[in-house]
Amino acid sequence: MPSSWQPNRVEQRVADILRAIRKIREYCTDIDRSEFLSDEKTQDAVTRQLLIIAEASGKIMFLEEQTSAPPSHRLTSIHQEIPWKAISGMGNRIRHGYGTIDPEVLWDTAIASKDLNQLEMALQRSLPLITGDGSY
Repeated sequence: MPSSWQPNRVEQRVADILRAIRKIREYCTDIDRSEFLSDEKTQDAVTRQLLIIAEASGKIMFLEEQTSAPPSHRLTSIHQEIPWKAISGMGNRIRHGYGTIDPEVLWDTAIASKDLNQLEMALQRSLPLITGDGSY
């Protein structure tokens, strides 16, 4: 982990989510549904990145509960369309139901649905507010 990694900063968790989304895309570039369903390594890699997204989302919620920042500066308030609790809860499902993760659900969650695209776009739009300069 880079020495500049700061687990208790919202902008670091946003960066973690955006990085995980990029990795999922990299892992799934040029493969179709049937290839994904037969490739356990890719399924495992995607599962790991979804877990990172879930953990980072939960940490964002926790950090924002601890802050004195007004709601207008809180990511979870600005983006109420993002199901923060559901995303965080996905981590529990992955951690505790690891033997029953359905590859079809993984495909639907990570690739077929537009959820990750919407999450990514919302977070990218918020980068200037979070970091002050749009970088992370």
